[in-house]
Amino acid sequence: RRLAERPGGVQGLEVRWRRRDGSTIRVRENAFAVRAPDGQVLYYEGIVEDVTAWKAAEDEMNSTSAMLRSVIDAAPIAVVAVDSRGMVSLCNPAAERLFRAPASEIVGRPLDVVPEDEAVTAAANMKRVLAGETLHDLSGRRRRRDGTLADVLYSAAPVRGADGRIEGVLALISDDTARRQAEEALRRSEDRYRTLVEAFPDGIALHRDGKILFANPAAARLLRVSDPDKLVGTDVMSWVDPSCHDVVSRRVQAQRSGQAVPLLEETFVRADGTRFPAEVIGNPVPFADGVALQVVFRDVTRRKELEQQLQQAMKMEALGRLAGGVAHNFNNLLTA
Repeated sequence: RRLAERPGGVQGLEVRWRRRDGSTIRVRENAFAVRAPDGQVLYYEGIVEDVTAWKAAEDEMNSTSAMLRSVIDAAPIAVVAVDSRGMVSLCNPAAERLFRAPASEIVGRPLDVVPEDEAVTAAANMKRVLAGETLHDLSGRRRRRDGTLADVLYSAAPVRGADGRIEGVLALISDDTARRQAEEALRRSEDRYRTLVEAFPDGIALHRDGKILFANPAAARLLRVSDPDKLVGTDVMSWVDPSCHDVVSRRVQAQRSGQAVPLLEETFVRADGTRFPAEVIGNPVPFADGVALQVVFRDVTRRKELEQQLQQAMKMEALGRLAGGVAHNFNNLLTA
């Protein structure tokens, strides 16, 4: 009553009423006091509107909005909303971390993070989304507050108002810099490895699941194949003499379990069918999208020939010393 007796009465007062059955409803009151000429209150007039359903829907919407905001704030990737004029209306903590700027310096301003060489593409993508298209998994670079560039992956979708009209763009942006740097480091490492093994004098081959994945020029030369690429895809055991298959199979199994295998002499088969003794060592190595087994081998034919010649020379030398000793003893007998 006191509110209704004020000048202008009460407008839009929301209160809870209890029904006779004990339940409560939420109402909106508009009321004023009707007074006599002397100012005395005669009675009260007003309108009471039951807003229970409307307020329940509003509470649910607020709850949903709060939950959605919590999800956005906790998201590990940047979430940025931009209106049709290009002004930022929302950004989450991940966006602050990505762009290295507080929300106060992002929201309400144009999102000036696109480098000049990508400006045309970015503008075209913005136009596509404002026309109703949703874009997925695009890559690019974005400028941080300190001027450095971040490699990013992003998706974007149109934001529609209550009437269905497009009012802006919502973008999800993930920092892809670390992955790109890791890929580049891996590529450089693979390039250095390839340069080294292609110049290596010993044969090097990588195989997986029994098939050769890579071979260097020395491997092709030792196996008498015209091109290393012709070894790729062939069965690794086809280059091993059958007498060594059991030993090689056990060594391959050891490598598959993560072990390096020591130097061992095996017999290899060349493309022309001839055999040669080879010293072989192997170990598992990262390759492409997994692990491959690396084999390094050298032809020891010449060394074994020299060893045999040395052994023969040593035998002849021993025979010579023996013959000399016998002759000396014989001479002594003759002169005795």
